Amino acid sequence: MNKFIVLLTGLLCPLLTLGQGASPQGQTATRTGYVFPRHAVIDQTNHHQPWALNILTLEKMVVGNKKYGKGLDEIKEKVAQRYPRKQDFSPVKGSVTFNADTPVVLRNFQGNAFNFGVPNDNTVAISNDGMLISAINSNLYIYDVDQDSLLKTMSLNAFADTLDTISSHQYDPRVLYDPEADRFVFVHLAGASSDTLTNIIVGFSTSSDPTAMWNMYKIPGDPLPTDTNWTDFPAIAVTDDELFITANLLSYGGTWQESFEQSVIWQIDKYSGYQGFDLDAVMWHDIHYDGKPIRNLTPVPGGNQTFGPNMYFLSNRNFALQNDTFFLVELTGTHHDPNTQLTVRELTADFTYGAPPHAVQPFNRELQTNDARVLGAFYQDGMIQFTGNTVDTLDGFATIYHGKIFDLNAQPYIQGNILRDTLDYGYPEISYTGTDPGSHHAIITFNHSGVNTYPGSSAMFYQGNNNYSPRITLKEGSTVVNIMSGSDRWGDFTGSQPRYNHPGRVWVTTSFGHRVSSGVHSYFVQGTWVSELSSQLDDSTTAIRSPEYISGLKAYPNPAAQNDWVFIEFVLDEKQWTTMEVYDMQGRKIKSLRKQYMGPGKHQVSFRTEPLAKGMYLFVIKAGHKQIVSEKIVVN
Repeated sequence: MNKFIVLLTGLLCPLLTLGQGASPQGQTATRTGYVFPRHAVIDQTNHHQPWALNILTLEKMVVGNKKYGKGLDEIKEKVAQRYPRKQDFSPVKGSVTFNADTPVVLRNFQGNAFNFGVPNDNTVAISNDGMLISAINSNLYIYDVDQDSLLKTMSLNAFADTLDTISSHQYDPRVLYDPEADRFVFVHLAGASSDTLTNIIVGFSTSSDPTAMWNMYKIPGDPLPTDTNWTDFPAIAVTDDELFITANLLSYGGTWQESFEQSVIWQIDKYSGYQGFDLDAVMWHDIHYDGKPIRNLTPVPGGNQTFGPNMYFLSNRNFALQNDTFFLVELTGTHHDPNTQLTVRELTADFTYGAPPHAVQPFNRELQTNDARVLGAFYQDGMIQFTGNTVDTLDGFATIYHGKIFDLNAQPYIQGNILRDTLDYGYPEISYTGTDPGSHHAIITFNHSGVNTYPGSSAMFYQGNNNYSPRITLKEGSTVVNIMSGSDRWGDFTGSQPRYNHPGRVWVTTSFGHRVSSGVHSYFVQGTWVSELSSQLDDSTTAIRSPEYISGLKAYPNPAAQNDWVFIEFVLDEKQWTTMEVYDMQGRKIKSLRKQYMGPGKHQVSFRTEPLAKGMYLFVIKAGHKQIVSEKIVVN
């Protein structure tokens, strides 16, 4: 097909009336129309990974170019010099208090297996039926959380394997559940600065079952005929009628200042995707304010439901050492409406933010924190809440900026808070958890690390009126993250989404440091941790239990159905070679699942029963020639 089909192009006029704190300077944006045919229908029920083994292959994620990292490191050095770390500080900033009740942790378990894709960019979506998709840079897992079942795992490449002429380098996943349509949307990138062809891969589930049929589309990562670009860092949200994808267009090569070209917004008819029709879309580009492109646009979804037809986006001066400026961008209608405009308001916050320093780990290791861009947001009851990375200018730590935008329809203004204690915080996300009209309740989740604390994940509850709960730990890491030379990647985002039909509850995916083994080698990597949280404890939440497959049973489920998952836990007292095998009851070996060097401690192995006929089998673990586990498994 042609790279694009132009339907409409026009230049928008500057706003005549701007909000409080706004500059009278002009703004511009251009809209260009596209039509993308459906490229494939994927039936995930026919996707086969018989034993679901993870093949560990070390690969380095392409993030642009070396000069980009060098330029960001220079900013971190300036931040560290201007705001040196101090240990004698107060965690209370201004009128902030920490007297609210802490979030209730309903469920906790380890999620996606680390496949040496750097870093773990966590994203999550949960349906009203309890179908949950958790994805990282290399793979996605699908759970039925109401049945405590892991239904399917697959790589990003396998998810899009029927699309032709796309790069095998696939990364940056984003997933959402659309409560208005009862469908899922999955987006990830294919191709980066080292590829001649780049795309945004977009999948629309055709039903509420993500293990079944998906309509698949590919959007060009280099959509403009006048430039040579590739697409990076997507973010997604839906309104009542449309899907929005924001992304950055980067040029090949050059310094980080030169490689960024612009941020764009894709505005797409979501029902065309759900039904498998040609995808009717508009791309908003050349989005400037005061003659400069606005960088890193984060869409703002609804808090407890979708809204529309308008859509908000947030940006800021994310590379600044200290700044108080935010940009509130609004699309005023649907892409079908020729009167739809893109408006920009420059708002001044009451509390400054700035590019964060690297986070510290034990043993003089560091974690990259990227910049001060807005990472998460939601709109509820006429107010926007958002979170992002920042430096604490008083103490020099990496931490969280939590902002609230009030009076959206008249004179918007921002109130900001800095949240931290004795640890570095990074990559915060936020979801609405209110149960009453007018409630400003939210749960903020984030990664943490410290000089004496391994990388883990945390949460806190926001009650409103600048009152927060103390931090609670969701998962404490057991090792440093030590994959790359120099500073390690901490992840570009974490996942968070309310379960819309269970007000007050939210599912999140975060990162923690742990050890994996491959052959005789051990690697200190990121794990994915899945949690269900509630902003309050009531009669319905007390009855919820943790999934049995992580509760300490030797084997679960047992008996198991065909094409089911079996989870087995065991403990090793010392480092040793282990062999995992499946035998029939006559002693014949069916499959050698894995052989690897494992350390002392508690371990869990899982495999699918799809290749096994109905009957009885033995799962055996050997250490050297000694059998240390023999578990009978029945397949019905």
